Amino acid sequence: MCPHILLGIMVLALWGCATPEPVKAPPKMEIKSSFYVGALELTLKKAADPQSADAARLTLNEQVELVEKGPAGWLLVRAADGRQGWANEKYLKLRPLSDFYVRRWGTPLRATPEDRGKTIAKLRPNDQVRLLNRNAQGWAQVEVGRIQNTGWVELKNLSTEKVVVRRRPATPGKAGGKATAPEAAEAPGEEPAPVEAAPPAPSIIGPKPAEAAPPPAKKEPGRPKVRPEIFEPF
Repeated sequence: MCPHILLGIMVLALWGCATPEPVKAPPKMEIKSSFYVGALELTLKKAADPQSADAARLTLNEQVELVEKGPAGWLLVRAADGRQGWANEKYLKLRPLSDFYVRRWGTPLRATPEDRGKTIAKLRPNDQVRLLNRNAQGWAQVEVGRIQNTGWVELKNLSTEKVVVRRRPATPGKAGGKATAPEAAEAPGEEPAPVEAAPPAPSIIGPKPAEAAPPPAKKEPGRPKVRPEIFEPF
């Protein structure tokens, strides 16, 4: 074979090895993002604005699918049953919530999910509980770490974050008065601190209270009495 032809074949072979074939990009896969409601109750809006009209209402740990991203952290989401609306991303979580905090002092932990259920213990503000189950009537079965016990509480008495607790001042008028038990300052519906009753107003029917008597009047010095027997007749 002619050396020139052989050289040309070798050059063509080397050129083919030096030029890689274009790599085909893999087909794009559609990724569906899902979230869980991270509030006890979440109201979806018709627009990405807190002042917009209500579109739907979701409950705790309900799963939703991302439809569209909006401005300022707003997301258009859709529930499994087709309910759809805008929600702020701070109320959406990547996984269901299980840890909560007690909001009110003296929240009863009951044996059954009803107001008449036997009280197992009284819970304190910021007692951490773990959600085990819940029902449609607004009750949650929880495990309380502080007392290592399980029972039912109303969902309205729980919070996803710790609450600020303040102490009530000591009751005035009592010697050695001590501050009462702490109360949750950020618990909506919390009963106000007891207020001492004012003294009753005097009755307009009964007798009036005794008035102070005026001071006794000073007696003027009188003239000395004259006894007639001490004078002699003229």
